[in-house]
Amino acid sequence: MASFYISDNEWNQGEEISLFNFGDESKETKLMSSVAINQVINNQNNKLIYIYDFLNMWVFLIELIEVAEEIKGVNYPNIIFSKGKLPEKAPEKKFESKKDGIVDDGDYEDDHYY
Repeated sequence: MASFYISDNEWNQGEEISLFNFGDESKETKLMSSVAINQVINNQNNKLIYIYDFLNMWVFLIELIEVAEEIKGVNYPNIIFSKGKLPEKAPEKKFESKKDGIVDDGDYEDDHYY
């Protein structure tokens, strides 16, 4: 299982391009098998988030640096820069909630909820 997400310059997760259709009839699902990379990423919209193995949540941030003419003898896509070393297992994700705007349970009397 894997998905690409179109991202903005602040790396906010946008529209999903999924490996599989998970049967959600309420929305149109874009699939990797039917979307060419140049349809979703270009010099102006140049960031993608790639997530695979949803149980471990491997996350990669991908940024297009340049679209150039093909050079014979070069394998594509060509990685120009990568940062860090690939760990043996996915790092643990910490999901934190911001309490701003969330009502605490203590704000209501218990007899209002059953």
